[in-house]
Amino acid sequence: MFQDVLHTMIDSTGLGYIYIREDLSIGMINETAGRMIGLITDETRYHSAGKIERGDIVILADNDFGADDGNLTTTDLEKIGIFDRSIEPGGMLLAVGAYGVDGTKATYKYLQDYVGADDGTVQMTQNHQGIPIKVSVDYFNNLLAIQVEQEIFELKYAEAMGHCVILDGKTKQVKFFQSMGYTLRKESLGELLRGASWAAKSSDCALDVLEMFPDTNAGVVFFSDFLWKLQDLMEKEDKTTDEGILDVFKYTLHCKLLRIRRGENMDGVHVFLQNAETLKKSIQIFDEIRRTIETRRKDKMVALGLFPQRIASDLIGDTPMMLEVKKMVYRVSQNTFNVFITGESGTGKSVLARMIHDSGDKETPFVEVNCNAIAPSLLESELFGYVGGAFTGANPKGKKGYFEHADGGTIFLDEIGELTPELQVKLLHVIQNRHVYPVGSRTPIHVNVRIITATNKDLEREVKEHRFRQDLYYRINVIRIHMPSLRQRKGDLEALTYYILQKTCRKNGLRERALSKEAMEVISDYDWPGNVRELENVIERALTVCDGPMIYKEHLMLPSSVSLSAAASGTLKAQLEIEEARIIREALVRNGDDKQKTIRELGISQAAFYKKLKKFTEG
Repeated sequence: MFQDVLHTMIDSTGLGYIYIREDLSIGMINETAGRMIGLITDETRYHSAGKIERGDIVILADNDFGADDGNLTTTDLEKIGIFDRSIEPGGMLLAVGAYGVDGTKATYKYLQDYVGADDGTVQMTQNHQGIPIKVSVDYFNNLLAIQVEQEIFELKYAEAMGHCVILDGKTKQVKFFQSMGYTLRKESLGELLRGASWAAKSSDCALDVLEMFPDTNAGVVFFSDFLWKLQDLMEKEDKTTDEGILDVFKYTLHCKLLRIRRGENMDGVHVFLQNAETLKKSIQIFDEIRRTIETRRKDKMVALGLFPQRIASDLIGDTPMMLEVKKMVYRVSQNTFNVFITGESGTGKSVLARMIHDSGDKETPFVEVNCNAIAPSLLESELFGYVGGAFTGANPKGKKGYFEHADGGTIFLDEIGELTPELQVKLLHVIQNRHVYPVGSRTPIHVNVRIITATNKDLEREVKEHRFRQDLYYRINVIRIHMPSLRQRKGDLEALTYYILQKTCRKNGLRERALSKEAMEVISDYDWPGNVRELENVIERALTVCDGPMIYKEHLMLPSSVSLSAAASGTLKAQLEIEEARIIREALVRNGDDKQKTIRELGISQAAFYKKLKKFTEG
């Protein structure tokens, strides 16, 4: 009774559940787990128990020969009339042949290297003994399909699968078709061709693993990493947990394992399973909870009158330093005083400048100028414009400068600390007199512009060392806002990471993703010398290399917390390793994850590159 209630409760959560005794045999399994590993299907077609007999027609679709088809071999294929020794493991095979009939040859298509149609499919059509048959592999949708007359039998695969349908040689009726869970039921194609029987599929099939495998040991039905994880956990203390992406009955699932060790009848390992579909639902629920909490927090700040809703929503972060930034943005949006933004590279100073402008009069011009990106010899003409014929190569009609374009609105001068002494004087004149002189002209042009400036330099030091004019510094530094680095506001990292993740997914039309607990820990432990810009690059790269719904630490290519702890110790070797990891990661991002191009750019050997890459990703 208790077990039935327990099954019902766990099923209602959408989780699969398997209880494994201390002798590694299966003690309990719920219906959801049965569906995840293919023991229960929604199949409405049925067939009797049986085995392949001489003259039966065998139809197969195998996307990875020899991988997940009962170790199918070329010797097995001879039984259906395929005598081709060029067929090798890893290739794709579509075939129709008669079983055990001497002198007959099968019709088949074999591709060692996949070259599909534009829609990602490879197919073969055959009229076999008057029966129209179509076999196909759809690489884009991971789908194997066998059509017999008007009836279609489909199987979705993750990596590899051998799908087959068997027709009675006399009646030409379907006597067997594969469904999910065939490996566990020992009904893979290789086993059937070697004489194995298959079980019946009927409407009253009950899930009873204990009856199906009365003497089951986990070593028979579990595989590789999952079995090793079980064996390791059996040695641990009571309440020890572990989790990861593992293969259970050859199905790739997220597993959370709990060791119970109390000297009672339920001792062993209790395993909770999630497949890609349930993980996706979990991600959606997690995002909804997180968004609800963030919305409530922002609404509270707005209700207190600290800043309006737009600033609360667009500036991500609720640490004390970021709350102070939000309050300052709101205050300066109420006036037109000059604003000076400080902060390290990549903290989002340009985003902040735009927000200050938009929070005031959004309809007026906003002009952004990166002073470091324009040659000093050209910067004056770009800022203030020029008249026709002012210098060689100038437009005969002249050109408006950035200040004229920004008239009535805002000009944002990023990296102002890079201005030459001559330009500093001219900018000071513009601020004081509210007019500019185009290059080659003596006629002033009035401009009404709010000036927002930013730098990652210490301008006070620059003033003391006479590299930046003190009077200009006072003119631009009317209201100062400091953008904190990510390492100074680590409490905002999770919210900021998910904001960037969702924004990047929407922008590129990608499905929703989540970060594993381990990945989020690595992000939290890292110091982020490149700040938000670096975080954006890391997330973009992770989405590029991640195939599933979950992003793991390997997708991030960031040093682990262990490496960071070593670096914090101050040893030269540790610090050099952290810097190497950063250089390699940024080079990979810059080259679109093209490793060969990155190797050439960095000028190191292929062996050295892959050795370092393995070290940095494994932590």
